[in-house]
Amino acid sequence: MSDEMIGYTGGVLLEGGSDTTAAFLQWLILCLTAFPEVQNRAHKDIDQIVGSDRSPRIEDFDSLPYIGAIIKEVHRFRPVLPTGIPHAAMADEVILNAMNLLWAFEFKPAKDSLTGIPVPVDVGAMEDGILCTPKPFRCDIRPRSQEHADIIRSDFLEAKPIFRQFELE
Repeated sequence: MSDEMIGYTGGVLLEGGSDTTAAFLQWLILCLTAFPEVQNRAHKDIDQIVGSDRSPRIEDFDSLPYIGAIIKEVHRFRPVLPTGIPHAAMADEVILNAMNLLWAFEFKPAKDSLTGIPVPVDVGAMEDGILCTPKPFRCDIRPRSQEHADIIRSDFLEAKPIFRQFELE
């Protein structure tokens, strides 16, 4: 295989991985919005282990079996890829993203701008294609507290130098 083909193959694999992670996170947010009782229990569990003075770390995952169950259930309920296409189900990236979203934010149905009534989300509405993604949906995403918002901001500022190396000049 030529260097050019190796480069293209690597790019395709990277893009495929990022697409499946993004699709999984869309399903996770949709399900958390649709099933607030699951979100509430997850918040209680993550608060007991992580607290509100730091964001989750991958080492916390083993102490969060309910979060693991949510991740597995979203994969089962709405698999991103059709059966038969190989993919990793529980990459550290997915686990950490899911834990951080659950720790940091509260997801609620968006409210109708005229009536103020919450607009339910449809967990059965999917886009056509090989990648299983939800149709666009509206939801209200807010930090769980000012402390959470401050830590999100602090973590972002700490990571900024890492992101800077990937910016185009």
